[in-house]
Amino acid sequence: MRCLNGGLQSLKMKNPKKEFQEDDWQHFTDSIATLSKANLHIFDRAGMDVPYIWSKLRKIRREYDCEKRILVVRDLP
Repeated sequence: MRCLNGGLQSLKMKNPKKEFQEDDWQHFTDSIATLSKANLHIFDRAGMDVPYIWSKLRKIRREYDCEKRILVVRDLP
């Protein structure tokens, strides 16, 4: 996400102390600042099932009833 937002090459993120140039650090800090202002909810729990995800989604909907939300579910092996 930081790479997409800041326009950085993802390969540079593996070892930023070695690979980043001065302007890369500026892009990185700008993208982190933008992400820190975003309203993100990340639920990282082992064994999440569909009812648990729906309950979290309902809770977020009650909290932010006027705004549209996007739900992304990624199942990693």
